[in-house]
Amino acid sequence: MKKVLLLYILFIYNIAFAQFYSFPIDERYDNVMYRTLLEDTVIDVSWHPVIGDIKNNYPVNLQWKNSVLNYLTSQSNFEYHDNDYSIHLNLLGQLSFGNVRGDTTKYYRNTRGFEIYGNLGKKLFYYTKFLETQAVFVPYISEYIDSMVVIPGEGWWKRFGDNGRDYSYASGYILYKPLNNLFLELGHGKNFIGTGYRSLILSDNSFIYPYLKIRFSQGHFSFTNLWAEFYQFRTVYYYYHYPKHASYSSFSYFNQKLNMSFIIATIWKTSDYQTYVNRFPVAFFVPITSPLIYGLDSENNSLLALNVGYRIQPLVLYGQLVVDKLDLSKSLLNTSNRFGYQLGMRSYDILQDKFQNIHLGFLAEVNLVRPYMYSSEYEYQGFYHYNQPIAHPAGAGFREKIFQAQMIVLNFEFKYKYSSLTTLPFNDINNIFTTNAQDIDITIGGENATNIIHNTFMISILLNYNTGLKLYYGIDIRDIKSIANQRTFYKFVGLSTDIGRFYYDF
Repeated sequence: MKKVLLLYILFIYNIAFAQFYSFPIDERYDNVMYRTLLEDTVIDVSWHPVIGDIKNNYPVNLQWKNSVLNYLTSQSNFEYHDNDYSIHLNLLGQLSFGNVRGDTTKYYRNTRGFEIYGNLGKKLFYYTKFLETQAVFVPYISEYIDSMVVIPGEGWWKRFGDNGRDYSYASGYILYKPLNNLFLELGHGKNFIGTGYRSLILSDNSFIYPYLKIRFSQGHFSFTNLWAEFYQFRTVYYYYHYPKHASYSSFSYFNQKLNMSFIIATIWKTSDYQTYVNRFPVAFFVPITSPLIYGLDSENNSLLALNVGYRIQPLVLYGQLVVDKLDLSKSLLNTSNRFGYQLGMRSYDILQDKFQNIHLGFLAEVNLVRPYMYSSEYEYQGFYHYNQPIAHPAGAGFREKIFQAQMIVLNFEFKYKYSSLTTLPFNDINNIFTTNAQDIDITIGGENATNIIHNTFMISILLNYNTGLKLYYGIDIRDIKSIANQRTFYKFVGLSTDIGRFYYDF
């Protein structure tokens, strides 16, 4: 196979590229990006989206002799570029149908939209996306939507037909490079910190939000700071949206094998909703001082995190440690000690291109988060946005095992994913919203715990590398093992581009 490098990270090297862009957070780039970046490049891959060189877009497994076929399978729907300007336009969408065994309801998703991205000169990149959807979700997702008032990862909705949901949203950002090692990003979208399937620090699980991000690097060190505005509302979407403001500061060291980042995250009490709204303390603009000034469990709710990745070709070992509150006078099993960790291993191609047009990858990951992690005794100061956790979909008080394997043969992909989520008997995903945490010793698991298992099988054929257009068929078997066992057997088929990552494995 003719090997094509996907990208070079611009802010590592003090050289000027003609054009650059920021890769969206979706499956189009995940495996290929990591495989390429971790082969022989010195990079910081702790933050996503990743900034790259626009000259190399997507590695194509198959090259057709016919130019029309090459265009249809590997190019944007429309594109124009010269030395200083570029524009790419892609139509996005998903049309899928499915049924649940023993259920006569027809489940479907019909999404239409587009994305536009490109460069204005050599220092400015832009990206925008719009999606509109009508969908009927399987029962357990529909129950979640009714209880939380939002579509997982996609925000608010209105009724459509008898049991459908209708919703739309737009996201985008502008990326400016005043210097070769400095990037300023202003947007309305999502971010992700980590190398695994989940992130216990900041993930793309919840809805989009406005943010400002600064990235600076020098040699093997980099600094990233994100300021974001999150919202919360009471049960009904049309009620007042309570704003809160967050900051994430990341200090990273990286070389060809090691990528290590220390992160400080804070949800600031910039409003009390009675006497003041949107009042910013000076420390908000110097967020690295937050834990020193206020501690970890004040009205400005802070957490400390460590993100590590280590490459042993062809494997990547990774992990995260997150601390929200510590009371060393009590047992680690006490709910006053709130922490979480992630351990994982993945390979983007364990065959290392030894067989032409055949790639084999896998991921194995464990996550554990103690009860009441991310929560606060002060209302609206937890790590959540639009009624969803900002980090892990399950919130807190859980342990989880994930295994994923995929084989790509030519343009065909065979994928299997297993996840096992164990939650506490008195807890559910809403526990990060609480302001009344119990002070008890408790172990995650036990006879009365709930265990949710997903076994998902998918086969797909990739039709366009640039948009991620694919035709697919799959089966998801969801088992709930608790006092009353329950199984959902869901079969589905569809045609879809990459429209983002949404997490339904809960």
